[in-house]
Amino acid sequence: MVLWLAILNGFASAAQFASVTLAWDSSTDPDVVAYRVYWNTNAADVHANFVEVGAVNTAVVTGLVPGTTYYFVATALDSLGLESSDSNMVSYTVPVVALRLSPPGNLTPFTTGPPLSP
Repeated sequence: MVLWLAILNGFASAAQFASVTLAWDSSTDPDVVAYRVYWNTNAADVHANFVEVGAVNTAVVTGLVPGTTYYFVATALDSLGLESSDSNMVSYTVPVVALRLSPPGNLTPFTTGPPLSP
């Protein structure tokens, strides 16, 4: 089974860590009961962290550090706990949010860094 993983949106603010929402096509296998999303800052070791979700096709990964690139893959789990092969790998560079002073002395957040890419 092949899953297709894509980044829906990302979020960063000056006051907190960032998050990213990922999505994939649902498996056509009727025995799939859950999905896992794996991630890491090293593409060669992408399975270092994971979140398991039920039979839904989105996941939110939180606690990401601004200015850092993360790599993600997804897998499907069947009712016996067997796991599919990895989906395609996607990467996401968390934008850096800074504050700039704008008249009359208000702090205004703005984002730097590359735009989201599929």
